[in-house]
Amino acid sequence: MVGLAPRADAAIWSAEPFTAGWLGGVSGRIAVTAAQARIGPLYNVKTLRGALRLEPSGVTAEIVEGELADGKLSGEVTLRKGIDGLGCRARLGLQNADARSVLAYEGDPIVGRLGLQLDIEGAGLSAKALVGSLAGNGTLSLERARVSGLDPRVFATVMRAADRGLP
Repeated sequence: MVGLAPRADAAIWSAEPFTAGWLGGVSGRIAVTAAQARIGPLYNVKTLRGALRLEPSGVTAEIVEGELADGKLSGEVTLRKGIDGLGCRARLGLQNADARSVLAYEGDPIVGRLGLQLDIEGAGLSAKALVGSLAGNGTLSLERARVSGLDPRVFATVMRAADRGLP
């Protein structure tokens, strides 16, 4: 999570292979609505509406809509059996969120409206292999940003110095 140090315990993911038939042929859709849902120790999602789609070959969790840090949250995570083991594809979007709430740094050094789009995928025969294979890309935007202790005039000064060949 943004603002939290990574865990030192790298052995949290099992190296045991995923078993066949993990969904047992189950099919269906479960709609989910919640006035509030907690994600980890820092984040509360308000007005969450989503669904869980179950198929014999995979499962998809989707967030149709939700509100996080006064912004719009959307996303989808799909787990599907494949030739490379269990495949994972995830998409997460956050639009117009309060940067102070999302970044959660002490003293709120960054103020503004934050946008985020992440796309991640991977595959593996075990949880450890799947997590180790995850790769993707994303964009982060910060609008109407203010960073405490940063004078925006410094950028022009640094660019002039660089143009003159100064270190």
